[in-house]
Amino acid sequence: MIPLEFKDGQELSMFLTSQGFFAIYYCTTESREDLEIDYYGIIKNGESPTEDCVNNMIFELSESEAVYILDRYLKTGAVKIYPNVFRI
Repeated sequence: MIPLEFKDGQELSMFLTSQGFFAIYYCTTESREDLEIDYYGIIKNGESPTEDCVNNMIFELSESEAVYILDRYLKTGAVKIYPNVFRI
């Protein structure tokens, strides 16, 4: 598999939208000694967040908050997103 590369959260948001995804949602935060990692899921139209995640924190991929989360994913390593659709 070849990893895909994106220059910023906006570009990643556009890619995810082109793959049929419409929103990102918060799931949990894992605290480590040196870093806190936020876990998010992405969903397509008609899907809903997994039952073990917070349902009231859903951001459409076009929203600035979603782009900010995706930017943090690309640049900080403090965000993990599932499922991993960033390889072809």
